[in-house]
Amino acid sequence: MFSLRRVVPFLLLLICAVGSWAAEPFTLEEYFRLPQVAEPLLSPNGKFFACTAPLSGKRNLFIFDLEANKGALLTNFSDLDVMDVEWVGNDRLVYTLGNVNAPTGPEHFEGGGLFMVSRDGKESKQLSETVKQMRDSSHFVYRWLTVHRTLPGSDEEIIAEGNQRSEEAVDLYRLNVRTGKKSLLSFDRPERTHAWVLDNKMVPRVAVGGVKNALTQIVYYRKDANSPWVELLRYDMAKGPTFAPLAFEDDD
Repeated sequence: MFSLRRVVPFLLLLICAVGSWAAEPFTLEEYFRLPQVAEPLLSPNGKFFACTAPLSGKRNLFIFDLEANKGALLTNFSDLDVMDVEWVGNDRLVYTLGNVNAPTGPEHFEGGGLFMVSRDGKESKQLSETVKQMRDSSHFVYRWLTVHRTLPGSDEEIIAEGNQRSEEAVDLYRLNVRTGKKSLLSFDRPERTHAWVLDNKMVPRVAVGGVKNALTQIVYYRKDANSPWVELLRYDMAKGPTFAPLAFEDDD
């Protein structure tokens, strides 16, 4: 999803560096080198700037107070990289772990998980287990949880999604990142759902599922939280045409 909060700080860094870039062409090493600053993200109130940067050989999370002109380190991982950073209000951030320089792209072979940290570093909480923790506990299914979307005006809750209830489907939860308490929003979902669209009241109204051992996709719809799910259409991913529901308009 396009976010101006992500683009603006990146452009500022780009403008600052463009003079040196224009002087000489890139070397091959420079072209493939990981950026010194990644995932730049302003807080909703514009007062704080979060990003990831190398520390101990891995990307860690830093926070800057733009008014006080002070910075602080929020994580100190030496085995995995901090990835997929999101603000939750102006006081907390959530992130996951992975390996950004894996040959096939950012991977979660040992990482994953969902973590919260407050911008002052006084609060931290693990909200879901990593792949390594799953293996160490001898579980056979990785129960993941990730951010579906943040909630405007909330500094504690997000809408999360994951396969916590079934390995064959993705459910939605209202998750308090401070306490870890979550409530299921998709208790009556269609089978094998893997994608969701919420209306402007945060009610799941469109679900996309599939047929087992087939490329058939099914799009479901309901009028409101108390209405039954009805099949809107189905299509074959190998043949098309496809149908990808994106969002509800302002009037839902």
